[in-house]
Amino acid sequence: MQSTRRLMATRISLVLFILLLACCAQIVAPTGGAQDTIPPKVEKEYPSNKKTSFTGNKITIKFDEYIQLKDAEEQIVISPPLAEKPLFTVLGKSLNIQLMGVLSPGITYTINFGNSITDNHEGNILSNYSYIFSTGSFIDTLSISGSLKQAFNLKTEKGLSVCLYPIDSFIDSTIYKQKPYYFTKTNESGFYTLPNLPNQTYKLVAFKDENKNLKYDKGEWIGFKEEPINTSDSNTVKTLYFFNPNLYGINKLVDTFSREQGRFTFVVFKPTGVTVKPIIPVNYHTWYKKGKDNIDTLTLFSSAWKTDSVLFSYHTPILDSVIVVKPRKSSKAGKFEITLNKDIELNDSFIINLNHPLEQFFTDTAKLKVKEDSILINPTIILAPNKESIKLFYPLKEKQKYSLILADSAIKDIYGNYSKAEKYSFGTKTIKDYSSLVLSVIHPNDSNQYILQLIDENETKVIKEFIITKTTDINLEYVLPAKYRVKFIQDTNTNGIWDNGDYMAHKQPEKVFYYPDVLTLRAYWDLEQTIDMGKIVD
Repeated sequence: MQSTRRLMATRISLVLFILLLACCAQIVAPTGGAQDTIPPKVEKEYPSNKKTSFTGNKITIKFDEYIQLKDAEEQIVISPPLAEKPLFTVLGKSLNIQLMGVLSPGITYTINFGNSITDNHEGNILSNYSYIFSTGSFIDTLSISGSLKQAFNLKTEKGLSVCLYPIDSFIDSTIYKQKPYYFTKTNESGFYTLPNLPNQTYKLVAFKDENKNLKYDKGEWIGFKEEPINTSDSNTVKTLYFFNPNLYGINKLVDTFSREQGRFTFVVFKPTGVTVKPIIPVNYHTWYKKGKDNIDTLTLFSSAWKTDSVLFSYHTPILDSVIVVKPRKSSKAGKFEITLNKDIELNDSFIINLNHPLEQFFTDTAKLKVKEDSILINPTIILAPNKESIKLFYPLKEKQKYSLILADSAIKDIYGNYSKAEKYSFGTKTIKDYSSLVLSVIHPNDSNQYILQLIDENETKVIKEFIITKTTDINLEYVLPAKYRVKFIQDTNTNGIWDNGDYMAHKQPEKVFYYPDVLTLRAYWDLEQTIDMGKIVD
């Protein structure tokens, strides 16, 4: 009896132990092997790659694993382009290409798949696989390669169309009307290659094909080689500089408007030798303001203009015209506002900016006070010739507090409006907070004028600009510590600005060059840098 009880107890203990193990057990997913990073491999091509005397209309490519096509419309490039787009079909491990229409005789065709072929699971890319065939007796083997750079800043861009047109049938308007005979696209670094070309002469043009029609459309970025190129030339690496074309001709009057009483604005593309005057003589002021993309404004102010339309003469070196500007019905005299410059450095001055021309500035101490710490000072007052600003010049001292106090009605504009009370305070830095820079620039002894620009490292701001016509030293003081670059513009027409290209006029944009090293300026340090332009200007 006791043995039976012991046996029962043993069995119960065993069951409890098994249950305890089950409760403590954790469900763990089975571990796999290393992640697949190998792209698909081509196992068989039918017909074989680089097939000559090709007469079929179907191509089959088999891979070692299941594949998929991604962004086929963007990635796959067929050159020369076919009259009808082929049909691409993926069936498991096979890619079938159904050619549509009739192939041209004696032509080498290249189908470049870019980054469109990936495996089915991990998305590993088979990069730049090409299938080549010829309807003639041999495969063309010549090529052209190079890069595309933005003309103004030498930056590169992916996906630009680089096109070849047979020179014997090419005219300037061809790129608007016909697709190229051969084309490819730039990669992430701006490089391109046009392979498997015959021994012929072509026009080389590149553009940003915004609507993907393989034709150039007005307004698309463009770059081109002036001279034809032959594929047999040993120098077949071609760099193109592409640019955003001007939408208007020089001195084109883009817009006119009057949004407040006595103020008329003329929007002009790249004004050169432009003058605007009222037909009926009155006292007026003209303000010129540079805008983005060379679209600048000329604004005329006069208290004599009320609500009627005003006639203006618009004069350019080649054209005189009369412009009628009618104010809006709701046009009223604008609010008079003033602003003060900020971030004043040791070598700066107070500048009061106005939105209407100045009529009178009351400078007695009841209206104007300028203090150094708590002591009144007497700055030299300089009025801008066009009455749009007031400069208060005074040699600022290190580590001092300054304040500018304008009482109510201290400034009067030409419409009889008065300014409101303003107070502005700031503190100066010490000389140890600045850097100084000396650039010894060696001119390349060519006949060109150059524009030297000191720009911030990210190219968002031009710090200083100089015209270079000969070897010279440039001294810059009170420069804020930072990293800077030096940029040169080959100012071919000596107008002091960078000029864009013009495809129809066969005009290239003005060349730009960069000093390769970044200049690092540190506080209370002097940097002297010699720049031999002959080594960076071609």
